[in-house]
Amino acid sequence: SVREVDAAQALLGKASKKGDVEGMQRAVAAGADARAAVYKFWDGSMGGSCTAAWLAADNNSGAGLRFLAGACGVDPNAVGGTDTGWRPIHVACSYGHTDAVLVLLALGADPTVASEYGRTPCMCAASYHSSGTPCLRALAAGGPGGALGGDAVNAVSKEGQTALDVALEFN
Repeated sequence: SVREVDAAQALLGKASKKGDVEGMQRAVAAGADARAAVYKFWDGSMGGSCTAAWLAADNNSGAGLRFLAGACGVDPNAVGGTDTGWRPIHVACSYGHTDAVLVLLALGADPTVASEYGRTPCMCAASYHSSGTPCLRALAAGGPGGALGGDAVNAVSKEGQTALDVALEFN
């Protein structure tokens, strides 16, 4: 029924936000759409513009990201926040979630992708003082596609900033 699918969709958001893979599995088995951008970023409730993968990255849930990509076929490069154009890798880098960054890179996430505002994962990681350093190292090492090149590191956002500019701004 529609009610059961709605409840499953709501469960997927809450479970993804908490990193509860068993809850995520139950939600998807009950009909939740793992690609839907319908969650609020702060608590995973319905009525927002984020995906389950965005919430899992926000929670540093590598297991959740592996489930969504593996069992559900979620593309790690798909936009996870429709209001910002951020992918899960942007979120993970913004909060210094190195485990999620490493999993996303292993799943094929593009470490050079820019958001709607031209912000790259490097810029996001550079904005969080020392907690971003391990993420920057992970991005520099790269994933299956290899390490970041100069073009990605030196990319300029729509605000005219590079990752170095952002790092300096945030001391």
